[in-house]
Amino acid sequence: MKIETRLDQDFRTIIPTNYIQTHNLEEGDIVQWNENEKGEIVITFKKSNLFSKKNEKFFY
Repeated sequence: MKIETRLDQDFRTIIPTNYIQTHNLEEGDIVQWNENEKGEIVITFKKSNLFSKKNEKFFY
């Protein structure tokens, strides 16, 4: 599947909704950008408990 997004003036982009839902992404999760030997970019999502709602009291 090919989905295109645009960079804003600060070079940020939006993760498409279907990826957010499919990978159950939440605020604070990590997006890894890796370039393989062919020069292709591979994006990987990793869960992060640091910013999860369970740990909100940690920041108070």
